[in-house]
Amino acid sequence: MDISVMFAPIMAMATVVKICVCAGIRAYSNGGSLDYTKSGNVKVLPKIKAYVNSNSLAKEDEKQRKSQQKESKQTKSTIKKLPPICSLDSPAPLQTKEEVFLNHHEKYLGYIRHTKKTVKKCPSEFRNIPTPLIHNKTNPLPAANTTIPVYTNPLAAPTHVPAVGPQQQKEATRATQQHQADLPPGKSLHFVDIDTDDVGPCGIIFDPDRTFSRADLKEYHPNAEEFPMRVQEAIIEAHGVFPKITKHLHEKHAANTQSPHVQWPYQARIEQCSITSQDTLVYTNPIKSMKQQIKYTPSTVRLYGFTLNVLARLHPCWMRALDQLANIILVTRLLPPQLKLTGRVLIDKPDSTDKRPISILHAYDSYIVAQALSSIVEKLGIYDDTIAAYRPGHSCDDCTLNHLLAVQDTLDRPEEDILLCQIDEDKEKFFDRITTELQMLPFHLMGFPPKGFIEWIAESLHNVTVLTTIPYGPVKTSFYCGI
Repeated sequence: MDISVMFAPIMAMATVVKICVCAGIRAYSNGGSLDYTKSGNVKVLPKIKAYVNSNSLAKEDEKQRKSQQKESKQTKSTIKKLPPICSLDSPAPLQTKEEVFLNHHEKYLGYIRHTKKTVKKCPSEFRNIPTPLIHNKTNPLPAANTTIPVYTNPLAAPTHVPAVGPQQQKEATRATQQHQADLPPGKSLHFVDIDTDDVGPCGIIFDPDRTFSRADLKEYHPNAEEFPMRVQEAIIEAHGVFPKITKHLHEKHAANTQSPHVQWPYQARIEQCSITSQDTLVYTNPIKSMKQQIKYTPSTVRLYGFTLNVLARLHPCWMRALDQLANIILVTRLLPPQLKLTGRVLIDKPDSTDKRPISILHAYDSYIVAQALSSIVEKLGIYDDTIAAYRPGHSCDDCTLNHLLAVQDTLDRPEEDILLCQIDEDKEKFFDRITTELQMLPFHLMGFPPKGFIEWIAESLHNVTVLTTIPYGPVKTSFYCGI
């Protein structure tokens, strides 16, 4: 969001929506007016219901806005439920079960033929590329990195050598993506070690009493000796402060260790069936079946173009098997190797050689996270109010509304001399590099037990492969670090 965005009620919205550039203007709001004395670009935000009241000029345009919304709803396509493939339990009157099945079979064959014709009309470069840009009408092609990063020294950015031709650009993509997903040099967390069991990483071993001296600089970074002396001293000093901060956080959340909210909610027990006298696995908190979800038309691209909606056209035993597997994965906190493969597509950034990575998740993995983990973590109440990404009910609309409310509140109280400002700092050349230890440490400090959420983080970030799709073929990289 640009810091120059302001809000003012507009009476004739249709007359200004097409304006791109204008001269000085006076904008009126509920709290007064604001003068824009210099010419510049104009972006008109959609009106929000919270700002429409009887004293606002925007109220006069209420009827026109409602009529436009009604017309737009009539033109938009609605999401329809897919009927079941076969209603064998309740066949239509005067029809046998075989006839009902054949009728549905012919109907869905028609759908498949129509889809096949639609795919043939698409450009050949889109047919085998799992691009997630189905909502973008321009359909930009997936791109490849065009420079190869070459290491120079620890105090300077790598030198970028131009990649010429498909083979070099494929190698440039592999090198660039692997560089961003590699572990940082040395040991970034001196006080934390990864704990392992018979399966693999399962948690952390935290020792805040471990001392850090100049002799440990080599372990912290292989080239630490080349750092300026002031930087070396700052690193040693920071390691002296870090244990104090973690101790304070651990004491602050000490009561959480007894709270049921930090316990992993997915457990299982074995009970004996009273009828068959056989042992049966019973889940204490089973997740919802995917029966309802697979009935709708898919709206999100997934890895290899596969969505769970395909199960709606198969025998129900496939759906029941995957429902059972999802509960087993959550109880054991172990992921099959097939779910540790994630996709990525690179999109060109305007006026830049940098690329914007777009993740493409596995359909089944995404289903488990959405159904089982998102709602559970939200109930824990550990998120700060400023965190809005990937949270239900905290979309861009909420951020925009909060911004406008702050602007309106400032304009309504000019006598209090309130200063409203916003700092927009974007580190364009930075990328996320957050180690697994650093992701598990906050859970440990907040009182989470070793079994449960911490195990899930360790498992989900271990042995992960990223498949980046570029015009010259797929590129595989290992995911060691980052989110």
